[in-house]
Amino acid sequence: MKADTVDLQVKQSGPLKARAFGFQFNAQMADALSKKIYTKPVLAVVREYMCNAYDAHVENGVPEEPIKVVLPNKMSPYWSVRDHGRGLSVVEIMGDDEEGGLFNTYGKSGKNHTNNQIGGFGMGSKAGFAYVELGGNFTVTSWVGGVQSTYACHKDEDGIPAVTLMSQVNSTAVNGIEIKIPVKMQDVDTFRNYTEDISRYLGVAPDVSGNSDYKLFRPSYSLTNGTWGLRNESQTGYQSRHRHEFNIIMGGVAYPVD
Repeated sequence: MKADTVDLQVKQSGPLKARAFGFQFNAQMADALSKKIYTKPVLAVVREYMCNAYDAHVENGVPEEPIKVVLPNKMSPYWSVRDHGRGLSVVEIMGDDEEGGLFNTYGKSGKNHTNNQIGGFGMGSKAGFAYVELGGNFTVTSWVGGVQSTYACHKDEDGIPAVTLMSQVNSTAVNGIEIKIPVKMQDVDTFRNYTEDISRYLGVAPDVSGNSDYKLFRPSYSLTNGTWGLRNESQTGYQSRHRHEFNIIMGGVAYPVD
């Protein structure tokens, strides 16, 4: 998504001295960017990675193909989302000696040139760090041109987020990305609930498996003019949890209005 910019003209009288701001990246700043910006870490994980997967389908010319989400359960406590986008190379994910990659550089995005995709601020791919504790990790798997590359996203001994390439093997799988997050047992239902929430307005309903309690509620409206709508609601499921919310829908994501 393209961000609005404003052209500023600064006039200066006299020989004034100015210095541009810098940025010192340390564990405290990493924590602020990874955790403190999100009030609901589980929602952040589900929203950012599901939207990224949907964006990957849009970019790859398959917007009508559903992304695949696997919900956590007691036997397999992991939440994952898989897309059939173009996948990402090693350099795109973790960078090289000259420039960082999409998964280890805050503010770096491949979507800020278009309004056809939801993301664009260069923060969403790091959302896993908002949930995974120090000492843990989440995995990113990328399939590109017959090669499967698996990465561990973790924090190093100084508390700085890092991406490590763990393995590369030949593969016949379709190109794309999978994000896999280890889930605490007490959060299994929360991941399911938020997956239901994001699925509700996403451009194409995802293919969701892993938990038989998952229920998909797509919106229907009693009155609409194309830019706003009055929903038909019942007393069950998603509706009962969000019955009195007024939402703004942007890019397939519902943002509650206080």
